[in-house]
Formats: sequence, structure tokens, C-alpha cells
Amino acid sequence: MLGVPGHVTLLYPFKVPEELSSADRRRIAAIAVAEPAFAFRLERRASWPDTVYVALEPEAPFLRLHRRLAAAFPEYPVYGGAIGELVPHVTVAEGACLDDPTVIGAAAWSELPSACVASAIELIAEGENGRWQTARRFKLGDGPAMLGP
Repeated sequence: MLGVPGHVTLLYPFKVPEELSSADRRRIAAIAVAEPAFAFRLERRASWPDTVYVALEPEAPFLRLHRRLAAAFPEYPVYGGAIGELVPHVTVAEGACLDDPTVIGAAAWSELPSACVASAIELIAEGENGRWQTARRFKLGDGPAMLGP
């Protein structure tokens, strides 16, 4: 996988964009619009044995979105059911990249904590060029429920 943009996983694996029915899009849009846009912080560097990530605060709004999506699409358990409870995070490196000294020594870590706003649920998908990009965007809170293609 190349070029996966920074993101907080809510449900993966999931349908590819071409498989989303209009009913699927309406379900996701209804879930998104029920949660107002919210502020959060990229809080600190954290890790699991195979992953370096940025911990987020607060986690609650991400978990609400995840739980609603998981209930709407029970055939797609997060990470294929390999984990118990989702920990909202932004992955920085995993696998062989963990041994790269520039990961832990990156100057960007000194910028944390950093304030952000979550304003949409995005369905990202791998393109033909191997890079991941936004295929669908569902706005949180008030405003148009679905943006983009």
C-alpha cells in the first residue's frame, strides 16, 4: 500500500466505493449528520508492538461514529474482528518502518499536541496507481449530508 493519507479508522475493511448502494450511502450519511463536527487533539506519540501512532483526545466522538457504523454494517467488523475495542488513533508507521530512526526522531512529534476538527466521514480507497484517496465524503453535523462523487 502506498500513499495512505493520515486518517482515523472507523471501519475497515469495508466495501469498495463501487459496491456502495444508494441505501448504503444514505445509511452512512444519516450516521454522519447525527454527529456534529467536533474538535479533537492529536495528543501524543504512542505505540503497540507493531505500530507507532498518534493518540487522540477525546476518543468518545470517534467511538460513537465507529459503533454506529459497526451496527449499520455488522458484516464488516473493524479489522476483520481481530481486535476487541477500537482505539481511535492515527497510524504513523508499522511493520518494517518501525526500525527507521527517522520515525521516532521526527521533528513533527514536537508539534504535539495539535488541535484539529473532524468534519466528515471519508471513505478512502486504493486507486489504480496504488495510492489511497477519498472516494466519498459524508459531512458531520448540519449541512449537506453527502459531498463529492
